[in-house]
Amino acid sequence: MELPNDLVDEILTRVPVKYVLRCRCVSKEWCSVIDSAKFVEKYLKVSVKRNRVGLMIQGDKKYLLTDLEYLEDDSAVIDISEEVGGILNGARLVNSTNGLVCLSLLDNNINAIFLLNPCTRKCKKLPAPGKEFLDNNSLDKYSFCGVGYDCVSDDYKVLLIQVLDLRGGIMASVYSLKKIAWTPIPNVISTEKLFVGPMAGLTFADGAVIWTAFDFASNKPVNFGFDLGLEQFRGLEVCKEDLRLCRISIESSRAKEILENPAFRCFKCPRPVTYLKSHEKILFEMNSRKFVWYDIRRKAIKIVSLSGIPNPFVSSTYIESLFPLIEDI
Repeated sequence: MELPNDLVDEILTRVPVKYVLRCRCVSKEWCSVIDSAKFVEKYLKVSVKRNRVGLMIQGDKKYLLTDLEYLEDDSAVIDISEEVGGILNGARLVNSTNGLVCLSLLDNNINAIFLLNPCTRKCKKLPAPGKEFLDNNSLDKYSFCGVGYDCVSDDYKVLLIQVLDLRGGIMASVYSLKKIAWTPIPNVISTEKLFVGPMAGLTFADGAVIWTAFDFASNKPVNFGFDLGLEQFRGLEVCKEDLRLCRISIESSRAKEILENPAFRCFKCPRPVTYLKSHEKILFEMNSRKFVWYDIRRKAIKIVSLSGIPNPFVSSTYIESLFPLIEDI
């Protein structure tokens, strides 16, 4: 007896990606359902709702994946370096949005930007930005980038920033996966009195790509925001001490309490990676060298023991997704 496509659809959205991909071999009908844009979109919505979150760890040309539910189990760490390492060629993990992870070879020079779906192992190398970027590409300048999702146009976009001088003068361009093209941003926000460091980290939140600079006038860190729907810069806001935790949906009062907990005194630079609301736990990356779980109810920490991970490393969570990256390289 054959199952109707609607029922197949409902069943498969509840199955982890690795098993869904195997199900493509069951029949042409199943393959057609799984590859359809409608199913891919529905699968992502179910993944978000069911909190299917994976963790990607990168360092020393190694690319590892693990499930947050089994973070203490070494056997749950999957090394995908052989599958994607030749493509990415040592690219550094930047950030992620839904099921896509952004990696780059950006240093002083603009070399290459990649988008990777860790679940399907599909990778796309973005084309070079416009001539105005390449003409200004020199050793006394540096660049950084990040991916975000524009819900208005249902499009994934990559923001590329090039800092032109030490006082933070910048150029910006946006790549659209739908348009398959870069768009220069003409009205770049004034940064005359700011310093944007070369290690600026980008975060995607509330429809915008956000990063932090230093305001010389107020002597405080401030946040830039680039609205992906409007493709324009937002105003600057003073960076609160607990903003790092607010970005993963922790109340401000609780965030401050967590960061001031004496349990963190033996660690430097706690960076929140994700919040498991069902378990009331936050995963922190400490000094790019180890992971620590913080139990909010018990106000206690537990160091995660994972062998074989690079040291130092960078990490990012991602949502399980079947999003296709058409151009394989």
